[in-house]
Amino acid sequence: MNTMSTRDRASDPHTGATAPPVRCLVLNVDVGAGHRLAAQALREGIEAARPGSRFEIVEALDYLGPGAKKITQDLYLGVQRSTPDLWGLLYEQRALLKLFRPLSELVDSFRAEELLPRALRFNPQLVIATHPVACGLGAALRRGRELAAPLVAVVTDFDGHPAWVVKGVDLYLAPTPEVARQLEQSGAASGSVAATGIPLRAAFCELPAAAEARRQIGIDPGRFTILLLGGGLGLGPVLQTAEALTSLQGPLQLVLVAGRNEQLQREAEALAARAGAPLHVRGYVERMVDYIAAADVAVSKPGGVTCAELMAVGVPLIALCPLAGQEEANCAALVGRGAAVRADDADGAHAALVGLLHQPNSLANMRLAALRIGAPTSGRAAARAVLALLN
Repeated sequence: MNTMSTRDRASDPHTGATAPPVRCLVLNVDVGAGHRLAAQALREGIEAARPGSRFEIVEALDYLGPGAKKITQDLYLGVQRSTPDLWGLLYEQRALLKLFRPLSELVDSFRAEELLPRALRFNPQLVIATHPVACGLGAALRRGRELAAPLVAVVTDFDGHPAWVVKGVDLYLAPTPEVARQLEQSGAASGSVAATGIPLRAAFCELPAAAEARRQIGIDPGRFTILLLGGGLGLGPVLQTAEALTSLQGPLQLVLVAGRNEQLQREAEALAARAGAPLHVRGYVERMVDYIAAADVAVSKPGGVTCAELMAVGVPLIALCPLAGQEEANCAALVGRGAAVRADDADGAHAALVGLLHQPNSLANMRLAALRIGAPTSGRAAARAVLALLN
């Protein structure tokens, strides 16, 4: 793959002059890791193009009121664990969003009052929002005309849900052309949507071969490798799935990445000590790209950024127990394109994997489908689209 020099990346394509750094206000929502990872990837792309750029990171939930962040996180997780169908029902009430939009804008305006002094002190040239709640807050900051910076929405799921569409957003970064069309159908202005892919780190542009990636992470380079991910929230039957998959026969191995879920890591390590098939357990890893590059297939909750990373590398997905709402939508989008199969429990994941192992052509077709969806250069493409607003 051709790469640009630092001089090329930092130069204006029309004049050749070095492009100046920019100030970016990033509005994030800390529910799962995907929103943060997308913001980091976009930041990396902007810094590569505009060295010396500055970033002010704001947690949007902190501006909902005292204790609102914890209440929101606990409520979301509680509903997902106890009554997931309720969240799914709410998520699908898309028509109601238009009815309640004026009330939502009023609430956002009150929320923005507290943030506005901080934003004006930083004086951003770009405002970036990675969650619908953050989009509403960013739009409210601009409604008073005191903050003139363009507002960018980074859509982090494979669904153009109307919750993302807020009056005042200048640019939507969509995962796929299909999602771009959904956003426009939901009211995004024509020409305001760019199908760049969910922003990914530049490491996804320069991947090691699978065998080399396996050596780098300390596993057998010659075995068929199954990557099992627990997701940022640690939800779902990950341990039960690992136990079911270790009963598989043949020259294969499992890699379970528990992230920051220390209990899952301990229980998985205990399982590895007695498992039939090799089970390699990792906690939090800095370079997830190496683990994805090492995989032949992944079993994971279908979070938006996780799906984008797998597709960028061409790794088929067994979507494990999708959460109601956006994960259901991600799963449906990837299954519909032939890059994923769904499994609603550990036994379902085992059956799906057995089927793929006995049908190598089906697995190969899933890899091709994943590559057609994937956008390994999305971080750079997203940065170009965002910086074009400054022209």
